[in-house]
Amino acid sequence: MGLAEGTAALAEQAGAGVLAASSLKAALDIDWDDPAARQHALGVVLAALEQVAVLVATHPEAPPAASAAVAAARQIREQDLQLAPDGSASLRHGVAKDRRISVEDAHMRHGRKSRSTLVDGYKRMCSAIWTAAWSRRSASRQPMCPRPR
Repeated sequence: MGLAEGTAALAEQAGAGVLAASSLKAALDIDWDDPAARQHALGVVLAALEQVAVLVATHPEAPPAASAAVAAARQIREQDLQLAPDGSASLRHGVAKDRRISVEDAHMRHGRKSRSTLVDGYKRMCSAIWTAAWSRRSASRQPMCPRPR
């Protein structure tokens, strides 16, 4: 059984058949211009996440990668969604502090080199670049860019 077949089998076992398709967007098959349909699709995806989380939590031989994937999905859910008092979810306006931008790499972040130039990178890398630039310019005490907070 290949990876795709295994993923589909686990999705079906979790009761989250929508995740068994090769494309989540295609599996949802909604009118993306209709706000009510988008809201319904968000509910379907969140329900699938919880069904998979329950399967992973109750499965004694679940690999660590499965738990890590559920944790990443929950982190993205927490940073990008807001819950209404009635329990319905909607996309949050604005950007969460230290927003996770990559499912594959938890340490990647957005940044700016200037007002118009956006970059994606790593905190440690950005810190090292700033430190190196500061060391080279320390004699003149003129940093290349403002010190990060």
